[in-house]
Amino acid sequence: MVQRKKVLLGGLTQNPGGKEAFIWQAFQALRDTYECHFLVDRPNVAFEKEFIAGGGVFHQIRARGAHPLGYLWDLFRLFKSNRFELVWMHQTSVNAIEPLALARLFNVPKRALHSHSITNMGSRLTEILHHLNRPFVPWIINYPLACSDAAGEWFYKSGKFTFVPNFFDVEKFSYSKQKRQDFRAAQGIDEEAFVVTHIARFGIAKNHEFTINILDELRKIIPNVLLVYAGDGPKMETIKGELENRGLIQNAKFLGLVKDTNPLYSAADVCILPSTFEGLPYVALESQAAQLPIVLSTNVAERAVQTPYAQMLSLGVGAATWAETLFKFAASRKREEGDNPLRGSNFDSALAKDFLAELFSGKAH
Repeated sequence: MVQRKKVLLGGLTQNPGGKEAFIWQAFQALRDTYECHFLVDRPNVAFEKEFIAGGGVFHQIRARGAHPLGYLWDLFRLFKSNRFELVWMHQTSVNAIEPLALARLFNVPKRALHSHSITNMGSRLTEILHHLNRPFVPWIINYPLACSDAAGEWFYKSGKFTFVPNFFDVEKFSYSKQKRQDFRAAQGIDEEAFVVTHIARFGIAKNHEFTINILDELRKIIPNVLLVYAGDGPKMETIKGELENRGLIQNAKFLGLVKDTNPLYSAADVCILPSTFEGLPYVALESQAAQLPIVLSTNVAERAVQTPYAQMLSLGVGAATWAETLFKFAASRKREEGDNPLRGSNFDSALAKDFLAELFSGKAH
């Protein structure tokens, strides 16, 4: 039996966000060809049980912040005892380059850095390290990758990188009347309600405060409106409190962290993503796969608009214009069972295996 070559993937956190979702899709596409290993510096990362059940091998190392020397020693031992064909780091900033630097030191032939953000999402120190490390990136890696054009510009000073689509199972998100009815019934949502959904972690970038203003304006247009939030995070209780203070809480529903959001896309009438900054969010793509109209802020990557079911709008026009736009946009788009606008597109995970095979065929970028 021919032994499979090893690939090392890094970047998993405890938050099941877009970066973690992409790593899961990459694992699905690679595991038949490669022996997949994962570099982690914290316990209980997203999808850990699923990765291990699928044959993934986890390497737990000490965290750089708490044990800088131990972190380097753990990395050194990992590369000393394993011969990797590919090291693929998924990051939101270039604050840490040690794994890829050691990969080069140990002559790993394929060294990929993958940008999943367009701006600093961490501390001031993270941003300083990002700018200090960027000039060294071209000498360390040979596969500069990014989820969007803006994400590539954030990482690579040269402006040279390869766009890698955010793969996902598009068929899973196909619109279904039955899913719509079942979800609404299970959640006690009126069949006639105009349902707006915001699927996002409760953090600064997702701009939940603005969704409250949109809801306030929407209720003037259609009183039977319900804003369904899916996600958790540090700002959730603050948003609940603000809705209470403004008398809007009865028009809002909080689902918390939802492991499988696909029925929600069928149940909703429109999706909103008024982010202050964003790479290429899965929510935008999943909405379009479900033929669910989505209105995105112009801070989201332009590549997010892949079908007539997505529209971009500046935050500067105000909440009233957002409310009017999304109400009219939802009314202008029909949904048909059996249709899926992203079927066979670059984002279809059914094509991911061939895409990655070609990407890592041996030709460095």
